[in-house]
Amino acid sequence: MSGIPLIEKIDGIRKIYKDLDADVAHFQHACGFECLKACGHCCENPRIEITELEMLPIAAALLEQGTAEDFYARAEQQDFKGRCIFFEPELKLGAPGHCGIYEHRPLICRLFSSSGNTDKSGKTRLVVCSLIKETQAVPFQQAAADVLSGRLAAPVMGHYNMRIMAVDAELARENLSINSAFKRAIERIFMHKKLSGTGLSSFVKE
Repeated sequence: MSGIPLIEKIDGIRKIYKDLDADVAHFQHACGFECLKACGHCCENPRIEITELEMLPIAAALLEQGTAEDFYARAEQQDFKGRCIFFEPELKLGAPGHCGIYEHRPLICRLFSSSGNTDKSGKTRLVVCSLIKETQAVPFQQAAADVLSGRLAAPVMGHYNMRIMAVDAELARENLSINSAFKRAIERIFMHKKLSGTGLSSFVKE
């Protein structure tokens, strides 16, 4: 595993997420469509996978908030399988959607609404949620054509995946269910605490 301290890896992932959010916001402003308000369509999918590395900022944030054990128990009841434990069926007042950790959500959740994939010919093709295609068909079709022609740059999933791999290739190598990734991330932080003798306060976001 990379010799970079764990807290620096967490900060590195947070920096990538910050850059990605700015990239997505710029793209959505340019193309004129965005996620549906208060939507949880993608959150319902039990097959979404992420890496342990992407989950580390979430685990650290929940430890800071004192809610990590509750979420761990919830995931354990599901045998760390099934639908994401951070999904909140009842929408809270003022919430952007049904994600209980929206600020810390992983890469795929940030890219799901607006991203590009590079095909074998090197061209970028727009990938968006099926609901956006249905409800915002005109701006989607225009944006898809603009991205394919190179007139509009979309956030490319592969580019951000490479940035995450650069933080720690080992922890970013295996795709896991969200709940399994959460289990590994929490256990890794506690193991780090035990071996290093440091407190959990070292993982608090400044």
